[in-house]
Amino acid sequence: TNNEQNIDSLREGIKKTDLKINLMNDVDNMAKLMLEADFAIGASGSTTWERCCLGLPSVVFGLAENQMDILKNLDSFGAIISMGKDTEFDNSFFCKKVMKIISRSSYSESLISKSFSICDGLGARRVYLALNPFKAKDGNHIHLREALLDDSEMLLKWQHIKEVRQYARNPSTPSLNEHESWMHKKIKESTSYFWIIMHNDEPSGVIRLDNIEGFQYEVSIFVIPQKFGLGIAKSSIYSIQYLFEGVANFSATILPENKASIKLFMSTGFIFDNERQLYIW
Repeated sequence: TNNEQNIDSLREGIKKTDLKINLMNDVDNMAKLMLEADFAIGASGSTTWERCCLGLPSVVFGLAENQMDILKNLDSFGAIISMGKDTEFDNSFFCKKVMKIISRSSYSESLISKSFSICDGLGARRVYLALNPFKAKDGNHIHLREALLDDSEMLLKWQHIKEVRQYARNPSTPSLNEHESWMHKKIKESTSYFWIIMHNDEPSGVIRLDNIEGFQYEVSIFVIPQKFGLGIAKSSIYSIQYLFEGVANFSATILPENKASIKLFMSTGFIFDNERQLYIW
């Protein structure tokens, strides 16, 4: 910005180099520039989360002591490359890391994937939903909480319920080993979403968004029979639509004989794509 104390020094330094450097100041399209960039060198602070949200591989310097734990944790997770405190600059280490990003696409892709998994930019919408949740027909609130490995036993019991499995892509009930392996895999997926549907603070079903590619997700949902007829599934779909409106596209594969699910998805704005044989939103 114009308030940067060293802006004049930067301009003078650019004049003296043969490198092609474009110094942009007080831009009004920062998000677009960040999306177009291959990697960033930046300071810690709120912009760290913005870079993660945009999947921008970043070399980050800490400017304050209270930022160091965050940088250390993000670096350990593999979402950023921390340079430590700006007052302890290590030129050799810095050059090594920058060259690694430039020369190794797999390393850059890993940074991108981990960054996306850290921050999806939907925090404000989550806060709004927490304060203003959709409701079931009985007036009780619907909340979506992240599925945990501790839910595995409960979910396996649900998988033995006829009404839960009868219209599944694979109607066979999984074994304990198959289910636990599937749970571990799903919990670890950083590009998909897996929620337990909570009605009146009681686990009442599952809704998942399985990533197909980019911002395309397949929706899977079921509600346990004890909670049928309360509009829980519809409110859950409304919740994910609110979260991802303008951000992602959804699709759902529904068997023709599953009339209740077809009615549900059509009532929440999905339309049938005859060419792909999918319901899309």
